[in-house]
Amino acid sequence: MFKKLFLILLLAAVLLLALCACSTPGVTPDPNDTGQGTETEGTTVTDSGTTETEDPSDTITDPFENVDGFPLVVDGNTIDIVHPLYDMQARVLANKLANLIEFFTGVRPTVKSDWLAAGTEHDSTCYEVLVGAVNYPEYQTAYSQLYYGDSALLTVGNKLCIVSMNGDGLDAVYMELWKQMLAGCSDDSKSILLEKEISTLVQVNASIRPIPRFADKTPFGCYESASSGYQMIFTQISEADLTNYRKTVENDGYTLYTENTHTKKGNETNQFLTYTTRTHVLTLAYTGVNDTLRVILDSREDTELAGLPEENVYTKGVCDTTLTQVGLMYTLGNMNGMAYVMRLEDGSFIVIDGGHDLAANATRLYEIMKKQAPDPNNIVIAAWFFSHTHGDHTGFFRHFAQNYASKVKVERFIYNFPIESQFTASEVGTATAVPGIESSMSKFGGAKVTRARPGQIYYIRNATVEMLYTADLYLPKIIDYGNTASVCFRIETEGVKTMITGDIGAAVATEMLAIYNDDVFKSDILQVAHHGIGSHPNALYPKIDPSYALWPLGTGPLSKWSAQEDCIVNVQAAANKWFFESEKCKDHVYLAEDDVYVLTLKDSAVTKVEKYDNVDAYLAR
Repeated sequence: MFKKLFLILLLAAVLLLALCACSTPGVTPDPNDTGQGTETEGTTVTDSGTTETEDPSDTITDPFENVDGFPLVVDGNTIDIVHPLYDMQARVLANKLANLIEFFTGVRPTVKSDWLAAGTEHDSTCYEVLVGAVNYPEYQTAYSQLYYGDSALLTVGNKLCIVSMNGDGLDAVYMELWKQMLAGCSDDSKSILLEKEISTLVQVNASIRPIPRFADKTPFGCYESASSGYQMIFTQISEADLTNYRKTVENDGYTLYTENTHTKKGNETNQFLTYTTRTHVLTLAYTGVNDTLRVILDSREDTELAGLPEENVYTKGVCDTTLTQVGLMYTLGNMNGMAYVMRLEDGSFIVIDGGHDLAANATRLYEIMKKQAPDPNNIVIAAWFFSHTHGDHTGFFRHFAQNYASKVKVERFIYNFPIESQFTASEVGTATAVPGIESSMSKFGGAKVTRARPGQIYYIRNATVEMLYTADLYLPKIIDYGNTASVCFRIETEGVKTMITGDIGAAVATEMLAIYNDDVFKSDILQVAHHGIGSHPNALYPKIDPSYALWPLGTGPLSKWSAQEDCIVNVQAAANKWFFESEKCKDHVYLAEDDVYVLTLKDSAVTKVEKYDNVDAYLAR
């Protein structure tokens, strides 16, 4: 709103200048006037005030010779305005510029496309205005001087280039040219001379300017991507292209931080690379199966790097590593919740999610960690992951923050919450919940925030976490089902792999199956996606092939269930049949309800499973 108001005020001020400096009395120029939208041949104003078409057979002196500046109009003679043949936006803007020049001087320039007949080439010696991506070498020279997010007014030889690395930037450059035209308009309104050398930069989006230029590659699109991040997508990128771009990134001052290249699909390699500067984090997510490169930029003010293996220093062997499925209390009409706690070998914890929305559930989580911690007065949460923002996954977190922030230490929150523009109107509530969740996070003084990006690896005590999916991989598609915003990651600790799927559904499964080879999914323990209801990633289950299924299914009226021979009966139960047809999994399906399950992980196996009917029973043991 403020930006629009600023532009309106600026427009009014420039209009006033136009009236005083160059306009016909009583008439106000309209910079947005596109005329009839036709492209016209140049005309000359005679002394009598009439106009006549120039005769190319006449021999005349070049009116633009020896001018002191860059000429748009000299004594009623105009230069041509050129636009790309198939770019309607640039064509409209070229005609707006022609109309403005005609208003100031009484003569309309020729507006033409950059089309050339076979065997011909453009005249580099004549003065012209190039609007947009004109197929001239001068445009390429001007374009090569820009960073992503830039728009500029540049002279290259005898061409004045209106050029932008952003689709919305041409209009901003046109407004800049308009101001310079006002300053260069002669008193008799028959000439407009600009500075000879023009290099005026208009930063349409300074936020993406730190993304290094990909030589000879045009972005498919640029998108806001979770919080303050930006993602630029390039298609038809080969591994050789990626190698060359990595050199560009490093030449631009970025340092390689981590590299994850082990995943493959067929013979195509996926490469997930994290680069850093003092101010930014740059993620390159390359998926060879579809020749796509996603370049994701984050400010280091908004995300903290999760640390390198050599920085992961801790005390080993303090206690066994366990994974606890937290049984939750539910209120009438509310369906489910999800919360998991992994105790690491130094006695610190990884927490996953925090719902259903009852203060009593926050107390349950706290009491479980207090019982499991080597020192109950020194509870340390090394990392708290959130799969997505829905209340059955984050609901009790606000109560935990309010009641226990002073009693526990949270070292880091890790999540990827897409922003409103990534959702349809019906699903935008998934994004509007973010401020409240982040406000609760702020109660944990000193806690760092890591914006999860695909392919990142986090080294957390004796756990290694690989982020397999974030909604960054779903762009440019719009999320029309909120659970598609859920992350998916795998934790490996003590040789045991646990797949956390949050609420991902069939759409995410399709994305992941297209990218990854089967060995990426293989895990010993699976958190059943979306509580076993609604949309399912059931195509993933045979690839994950778990021995244990942790099922965050509640006790509310919408999640009633009963065991039959081959499935649990609830919404779309057929999708769950796999768990009861798998010989190694069917006897290890554990429903959360209000129970507590504790799995001990040791020597590459689940060595013990303990079940308690409720939290009180667990605490009393």
